[in-house]
Amino acid sequence: MHFKNIILGIAAVALLLFATAQADAACAPDKVSEKYPRYAGKAVVVAVTPMTPPFAYTNPDNLDEIIGLEVELMEGVMACAGLEIEWLIGKWSGILPTVFSGASDLMIGNVVYSEDRAKQGDFVVFIRNSQTVVVRKGNTRSIVGPDSLCGLKAAQTIGAASALAMQAYSDKCLAAGKPPIDILMAENQESAFRQLSVNRVDTVMEGTEGATRRIQSPIGQRNFEAAFSFTADAMAGAITRNDNDEMLQILADGMTAMKEDGRIDELFDKYQISREQFFPIQILKK
Repeated sequence: MHFKNIILGIAAVALLLFATAQADAACAPDKVSEKYPRYAGKAVVVAVTPMTPPFAYTNPDNLDEIIGLEVELMEGVMACAGLEIEWLIGKWSGILPTVFSGASDLMIGNVVYSEDRAKQGDFVVFIRNSQTVVVRKGNTRSIVGPDSLCGLKAAQTIGAASALAMQAYSDKCLAAGKPPIDILMAENQESAFRQLSVNRVDTVMEGTEGATRRIQSPIGQRNFEAAFSFTADAMAGAITRNDNDEMLQILADGMTAMKEDGRIDELFDKYQISREQFFPIQILKK
């Protein structure tokens, strides 16, 4: 099913839930027991992989610290609710299941809404997802668009939005009677880009913001360049288990308050993300 059709199918639920969030969005950290009794006296466990810049990544000046737009967003959201954060750090493929098992309360790091993820999780989305296809310097394969990927090799992180997008391109290759993309799965983006740098694969797709920073780094300037970019037909945000309506309310309340007082706009500017990528804050339930 096309994503736009999914949104039409859940629009009424999303708008109703968001209207509730707007009505109760004011920060009231002293009323946590009244507003969010499930979390009164408890820390919120936030799962994150520190390899999704500029959303969540390791501070290069302090390797014990995680920084990024969504890290600061969650700090603001939980402060608004009067709650503390306990970070659960791991690889992408390992931490998303912790949300569904209940070992963590939510996950951040450019988590894209998909119909498959919505079977087990609910979202509060706030940003449009964009992707960039990265190649080795010189682009010897002449990759200029999706059609030129057919028959080539790509490395992608297990379970990431870019992997889903690359698979969709591969399916289109097959539908057009062309060879599919040979997708090699990697445990994280660093591993995927190592495969690209040693010529094991022809390309890696990554979120545009992260790809831009990677290409602009000293190593990236020597080794990589962008082949093409596109705005994905998808939205991203935080995901929680689909029986945790209280956490959805905490997220929606806090994000709405931060949007209203300008802090989300400030974060977009700080991490050099276009404000045009902001998506009106919505709770999405399947």
